[in-house]
Amino acid sequence: MIIWHYVSVNFNIFDFFLYTNMCFFSSKCREFTGIEAAMNFITRYGIYSAVAKYLKLKEYVAGIFESDYKCIKEYFRSDSDGVERFENVIDIIVKSNNNVQRDRAGEAKISFNGEQIREGHNILVYLRGLIEKKSKAEYPNIAGIQEIIGQYLYTLQAFYSNTNCIEINGVKPYVDLGIKNAQIVDIASPSENTCKNSYRDQKHLGHCPDNIIEVNKLTSGYKNGQEVTKPQSTSFDKGKCSHGGPNDSTRSTTANCGINKETSDSVLSPHYDLHEHAAAAAIMATEHFISGNGTGLINTFKESLFEKVFGLTKWSAKSLAYAIKVSGSMSNDIAIVKSKTKDIIFTLQNGPVDYV
Repeated sequence: MIIWHYVSVNFNIFDFFLYTNMCFFSSKCREFTGIEAAMNFITRYGIYSAVAKYLKLKEYVAGIFESDYKCIKEYFRSDSDGVERFENVIDIIVKSNNNVQRDRAGEAKISFNGEQIREGHNILVYLRGLIEKKSKAEYPNIAGIQEIIGQYLYTLQAFYSNTNCIEINGVKPYVDLGIKNAQIVDIASPSENTCKNSYRDQKHLGHCPDNIIEVNKLTSGYKNGQEVTKPQSTSFDKGKCSHGGPNDSTRSTTANCGINKETSDSVLSPHYDLHEHAAAAAIMATEHFISGNGTGLINTFKESLFEKVFGLTKWSAKSLAYAIKVSGSMSNDIAIVKSKTKDIIFTLQNGPVDYV
């Protein structure tokens, strides 16, 4: 039996509920609906939490704040455009997150569907390695790193909404997920029945609680349109779990209904009542991925790179202009000038100056 490893994260689930309610009145959130809206909430709040933790750790801010967002605003203070630039960075990461959902919807492993749990873990291991490799380049591609972070967060967050980890262990982030050489907890075998039929309605939509049989091993639902098909059951009322919802035709096969917690809508998500718990765990996991001790990006990146990737560099009223003489007499020195210019530009990338 492999033991689940957790981490304590400074997170208040009631703050999250308040945030999601307020978010419906924000233009940042009204752009999204359904699953996209849920993942926007999770990604944005997770980054807020991680960045606020970083700012306090570096002693860039002091005191007690009503929310992580107010902590971040305190950091930027008189930099009127700073918060907007920071939010734009989150928008880039959220867009990358949503692009994965749109472009790779047919791949079960991307969202941990179809019991592709080891495969999803391996994707996270690969993306972590890619982020680390890009971070060590002489001139790291900031936009490229932000895009991969968005891809990573999509798969990481899907673990909590699409597997039965919440049903097993509640609101806790599983910190070994995506870590190279870490062992994954026990997963249901292909021959094990993991769900039982629900008889709540003939269309197999809506809430179907207590339909999971296997409570000690990880499993996830199968979904039509993905490359992994749901095994046909030999039992009249037990079989593999479905993802569920109106767009999943496997919900009508044994075992019917589904187990996803992607939204708080009972028609879209059969385990909708656990959505807020899954979202809270995903936020904790997002924070840990960014600022967790030992394995977080805060440890992978140099301090200056971390602040550039997450839009924390401050702006000033100063401007920077280069005038480089390229006449024949400078031919022997141009290469060195170009190299030093690149060093300076990268050092100041995203601030604290304007470029002319």
